[in-house]
Amino acid sequence: MSTRGPGSLVSRRIVIKGVGGVMLSAVLPGCGTSSAPAGATGSLPPGGPGVGNGPTTPVGFLTADELVTLRAFVDRLIPEDTDPGAVIACCAEAIDNLLGAFLTEPPFIYAGAPFSDRGGEADNDFLSFLPLDAYEDLAWRITVEGSQGLAQREFNGPVKGLQAIYREGLARLNEQAQAMGQADFASTPAPLRDQIIGNSNDPLIADLVDVGFPDTLDAMYGAPEYGGNCELVGWGFTAFEGDVQPRGYTDEQVVNADNPGLLDALLPPSYHESSGVGAASSKPLQAPRAASLSVAPSSEQAVALMTTTDGRWQRMRVAMRGAAQAQRQSWQQGHNNG
Repeated sequence: MSTRGPGSLVSRRIVIKGVGGVMLSAVLPGCGTSSAPAGATGSLPPGGPGVGNGPTTPVGFLTADELVTLRAFVDRLIPEDTDPGAVIACCAEAIDNLLGAFLTEPPFIYAGAPFSDRGGEADNDFLSFLPLDAYEDLAWRITVEGSQGLAQREFNGPVKGLQAIYREGLARLNEQAQAMGQADFASTPAPLRDQIIGNSNDPLIADLVDVGFPDTLDAMYGAPEYGGNCELVGWGFTAFEGDVQPRGYTDEQVVNADNPGLLDALLPPSYHESSGVGAASSKPLQAPRAASLSVAPSSEQAVALMTTTDGRWQRMRVAMRGAAQAQRQSWQQGHNNG
């Protein structure tokens, strides 16, 4: 049972500002297909995820009146003050997009990859959403639509989906507002709306707050392709740059850069190259650090390393340091001769 009250809802705003906002929009494509479980309907098109997809247009699930109520609800979760709030950031619209995720094809779940057009790329790949594999399709349908009494969705018991939680919760907000003599929740003064939302004894409202608050955070500070963070207002007042790839950062822009460690020998050569796409670094060319290999070993070399050291970390350290030192000496000799 939720114990959230109006005071705790407002305090979250203070916490968010204190940490500079959160970024909850990690977008990862599916990991490929495998044998589908019973009842799973998703599939990947020929050529793999995202191939041949254009921009995906979201389709909302809620009615116009329900969307008005949802806006009034998220307005109290992240209210506008000197900083933008959830309404101007289109958080309600982003939540509605999630509820209607399976009204589009591909489903409005995973934004595309690898880049948006905010970091120097010409096209915005995020706009083309990715198909789901069979397991992802089943899992997300259970989450969004609920189990709906279907055996293939109730292997862990009945599940109420987000659609039902929001629809029933929004209706209860209006019922509670009308019980206070108001026309509806959206037209209720803010202090009374806080009182209604803080009623943790009402299971429908408690469930709505439980899913609504994290969903509002996702929409406020996530990638705008999901429908929230309109005009990047969530990133703007928290001074978050957002995604900067493929442009990235130059060496001069990086503060407290990581020093390569022993396991960096397993990373590809590009990891050790000077950073910055389209911008040359002004730092002088330096020899590879003796602590790491500047060229990743082949799979055969990696296996040989594990075999000759019997997989023992101490022996691996000695072997990798020796190889790194030899590599540094070879680089230095070639650089001097050049």
